[in-house]
Amino acid sequence: MSKSLDGVLITESNMAFTCLHNKYSRWYCNIVNNARSRSNIEGYFENHHIIPKSLGGNNQPSNLVKLTAKEHFLCHKLLPKFTIGDDQRKMNYAMWAMATISNEHHERYKINSQQYSILKKKLAAIFSEQQTGRSRSSETRKKISETRKKLFAEGALEIKVYESTRKKLSENRKGKLHSVDTKNKIGESHRGKVLSEEHKRLLSEMYLGTTRDAEVKRKISETAKEQYASGRRQRVTGMKGKKLSAEAKQKISDTHKGKPKSASHRANMGKKLKGKTWKLINGKRVWLDKDEQ
Repeated sequence: MSKSLDGVLITESNMAFTCLHNKYSRWYCNIVNNARSRSNIEGYFENHHIIPKSLGGNNQPSNLVKLTAKEHFLCHKLLPKFTIGDDQRKMNYAMWAMATISNEHHERYKINSQQYSILKKKLAAIFSEQQTGRSRSSETRKKISETRKKLFAEGALEIKVYESTRKKLSENRKGKLHSVDTKNKIGESHRGKVLSEEHKRLLSEMYLGTTRDAEVKRKISETAKEQYASGRRQRVTGMKGKKLSAEAKQKISDTHKGKPKSASHRANMGKKLKGKTWKLINGKRVWLDKDEQ
């Protein structure tokens, strides 16, 4: 504050911050000056900083005035209406805190739904503007991630996504393709992760009864082949060294019976069996190299 307000009539001119000269600033000054001229105040009261501390005020007696709870609330409701820029943001937040955050030392003036809505929208606009173009460092993102994981594990944090929101997200993502860089990042983030049994169950329920059309299958196949060829993906079947039971073999056989083979499948099989022939051994067809016959 540039000078003491002791014994000085409060006006817009002797405020320590830049403010607009309008009806709201005049009403604010009138409430403060009337309260300062009172000889005494009966019943409950609250101390108010004439120049808010966040705007340069202090705890000196000349900057404090005793107000009723209603007067205090009105003063904080008026402050955002004649402050500008970052000062206005601070006053909007102070108003929000006063109306919503409980405090054992103060009685809070209850606001109606319309006032709550107006305040909430103002704060949302302020926070949105603050975050626009702002990027968090990798260290900050890591701390946020760890904190959220801990809260999820403790059951203190739960995110509920409505079905309508899921549909909107799904519609927004349709037709969008990830860049190669994004795909690599997603792959790296999931590499080496082991899914829990609960996660596996949820995935199973999600895809139960769903079928992929031929185009989707073709795209998945081509992507997998490209990943195998580039070494970015390895075949992990978990069957190395294991033998299938007769029942498992029969199930696999029954599954493939009657299925037409694609031209590419037949061509691949032809390449693998080139130079080989088969003969029956103990009633089973066995493929042998020609020199093994």
